[in-house]
Amino acid sequence: MSIQYAKQTQPRGVGKSLFTALAIFFASIVAVVGGANVQPANAAAMSGFTQVSVGNSFTCAVKSDGTVWCWGYNNVGQLGNGTTINASRPVQVSGLTGATQVAAAETQACAVKSDGRVWCWGGARLGNGSAAGSTVPVQVSDLTTATQISGNYSHFCALKADASVVCWGWNVLQNLGDGTTTDRLVPTALSPALPMGAVQVSAGVFGTSVLLSDGTVRSWGAGNNGALGNGTNTYSTSTKTAPLNLSTVSKISGGPGWGNLCAIETAGSVVKCWGLNNNGQLGIGVAAGSGADYWRLTPVIVSGFTSTVISIDAGIYTPCAVLADTSLMCWGYNGQGQAGVSGTPVLTPTAVPNMTGVSQVSTGYYHSCAVLSDTTVKCWGRNAYGALGNNTTTNSVAAVSVLAPAVTLSTPTSVVASATTSTEKSIDVTWDAIASASSYSVRIYNAAGSSVLATKTNVTGTSTTLTTATYGSLANNTAYKITVTAIGDAGVNYSDSSESSQVSVTTNLVAATPTISSQ
Repeated sequence: MSIQYAKQTQPRGVGKSLFTALAIFFASIVAVVGGANVQPANAAAMSGFTQVSVGNSFTCAVKSDGTVWCWGYNNVGQLGNGTTINASRPVQVSGLTGATQVAAAETQACAVKSDGRVWCWGGARLGNGSAAGSTVPVQVSDLTTATQISGNYSHFCALKADASVVCWGWNVLQNLGDGTTTDRLVPTALSPALPMGAVQVSAGVFGTSVLLSDGTVRSWGAGNNGALGNGTNTYSTSTKTAPLNLSTVSKISGGPGWGNLCAIETAGSVVKCWGLNNNGQLGIGVAAGSGADYWRLTPVIVSGFTSTVISIDAGIYTPCAVLADTSLMCWGYNGQGQAGVSGTPVLTPTAVPNMTGVSQVSTGYYHSCAVLSDTTVKCWGRNAYGALGNNTTTNSVAAVSVLAPAVTLSTPTSVVASATTSTEKSIDVTWDAIASASSYSVRIYNAAGSSVLATKTNVTGTSTTLTTATYGSLANNTAYKITVTAIGDAGVNYSDSSESSQVSVTTNLVAATPTISSQ
């Protein structure tokens, strides 16, 4: 793949750190499974989702109960569960309830709660006044009336109940629209201000766009690659610039910078896109690394949809659209299978196979995910860190279900251990059955319960007998402690239980055989 920031020298001050994500990308390229479904057998899909957002090699989604769950790459805590351990199945974001929307960016994510407050986690500049990141959610300062949020690369913007917009984070190319290039650690008002109230905000990699109440669009930030849509290649601006050739718009997606923008016009639900086209992300049947087809400086019509477009996510360079018949069509870069079909690039909107009942879609750097009408989520594309959420790290062109976390089996109770009647060096153990356990493991400890002496595995039923075959040094008239553990199915659906409480037992006293001496 050839990724270019602009047809000019990389801006001073951006440097190598700007493209850290590329280093991860090229270091971890693995073969895409061509159309294969790599879903583990017998695994249960997680349900209850209402909205999903794709970041860079990780994913977050909101459930109807207001909780947020994330999976995939977690090097700086972007999964929000207090760790930096990658997860190939969903983990719950710590302490967060009442969420209505989540937005994932490069290494951060933020959620809007029903009370209008916003909480963020992961990498730096989370909006709480500190440049530091956090592995658990922190509250964004001075923001109590948020209704919608959008994030990309390393900045976020929020739409407030009064129709104003505030932004925070990285600002080297005037991403935040406050008239400066100073990074902001707390939400900051736009300057110059918008000409009227906004109804939607959409963050790009190096800029931001808003949909205004009159159906027009304004953008700011990095304008090269035609990202402002006004026929120019303005390098960087805080001016709220209106794209040309747009009628009344109902929805927007994307933002200025490294990628493109798309809008749905109200009349006829016409889709128009503009900006970079090096991977065919404009959907106009051509892609080019240079020349006239490298970009479009003003919005152009995207055609070929098989039904009315309801919503669209422009992603980074792989847009996807949800249609009125609940099918899904994607186009653009497909090097990791993120367009859900074979071949790269995909130059025009192309149906994603076996995807119906789609209610919402989110596309990112290297993978895509969609919420279905049954409230499950399916993902496809690169899976090096578990971003597809299907308990593997195998890439998949075919959409795979995000799996429910494995259920931890209940701990065995009513464990009883006793010396086997009239038998030396033998212990009988019984316990109550645990639903869904595939087998049990029984451990023998020393009398103090501090050292494991032996473990008997693959025990079926609810009883077993421990002998010298289990522990070769099992002795008569000796105290031991016993525990039982219920065993799952290697984490496909059930994880092993914790050990039961230790129970004490003493083996039988067997008298020595008397000796008879001759007189």
